[in-house]
Amino acid sequence: MAQSLSKLYIHIVFHIKNNDVVIRLEDEKELYAYIGGIIKANEAFPIKINGTKNHLHILTTMSKNLSPAKFVEEIKRNSSRWIKTKGAHYQFFAWQGGYAGYSVSQSKDLNNMLPFQGANWFWPFFYPRRCRWAGI
Repeated sequence: MAQSLSKLYIHIVFHIKNNDVVIRLEDEKELYAYIGGIIKANEAFPIKINGTKNHLHILTTMSKNLSPAKFVEEIKRNSSRWIKTKGAHYQFFAWQGGYAGYSVSQSKDLNNMLPFQGANWFWPFFYPRRCRWAGI
């Protein structure tokens, strides 16, 4: 076979480094759109991006040309540079060093994978269940 074919879905989660510099509500949609552009530029397809003031969830396909670590590094590096252009509030903005990445079955309803955000988010319920499911 002269070509490489791949269709891998991944749920990525990462947090801001310093809780003193949170993502403002008025900047969320523009940030998510920018991250979607980063994902597309890295030969992947963003399915859903959302989060809260201090962390993001990204459901995307994976590029066949990048490792998950390099892929997340590209997203974090470029989005951090971009958000710092949005004003003095973000002068000291940074993402934490790590991330969580979970493979997702294509058989799942991908449009409903990340519904629990904003006022409806219940992290204490979701996180422990996801960690048990992932064997962490």
